[in-house]
Amino acid sequence: MKNVLAGFAVAALIVCAVLLFLQHQTQEKLRNDNEGLSNRLVVAAHQEAVQLPTQSQYEWHQTNTVNAAKLVLLGMIMFSGDNHDQFPTNFSQISSLTEGMTNQTSGIGTDAFEFMNVGLKANNQNAGKMILRERKSFRTTDGKWVRIYGFGDGHVEAQISGDGNFDAFEKQHMIPPANQ
Repeated sequence: MKNVLAGFAVAALIVCAVLLFLQHQTQEKLRNDNEGLSNRLVVAAHQEAVQLPTQSQYEWHQTNTVNAAKLVLLGMIMFSGDNHDQFPTNFSQISSLTEGMTNQTSGIGTDAFEFMNVGLKANNQNAGKMILRERKSFRTTDGKWVRIYGFGDGHVEAQISGDGNFDAFEKQHMIPPANQ
């Protein structure tokens, strides 16, 4: 009888071991499935977050931002003509000159831009220096980045970057700090 009981005990232990092994295998499979699903969700969310504009969306943004930048630059140049060749240091100084101009049809207002090289004088020496830039860069249809810049002579340029870093271009068109 002891042998039968011992046999049942061994069989029960084997069954428990098999069940624990199967439970472990099932948990491992579920963990792997969850990781795979999680990774797919992250990739899907990333792809959704970087959805590229259509050609017409890109062209609309580009055209309207360039036009708005030209109008802001015009206000800045007009201001400098009345203020001893000093460009404005903030948008409130030119609000009467740009009011209604930049957002009449496009919805792109002065808040889409920021002043660069604040305090710069309007002269030939500073004609190639940037005085205005688009606050946020915009994606192109091929996944690159574009940002609009305005210069002291009134021209506007669109710069394209593969990774969204415009530092080298901006450094080239900035006035270095006085201590350099």
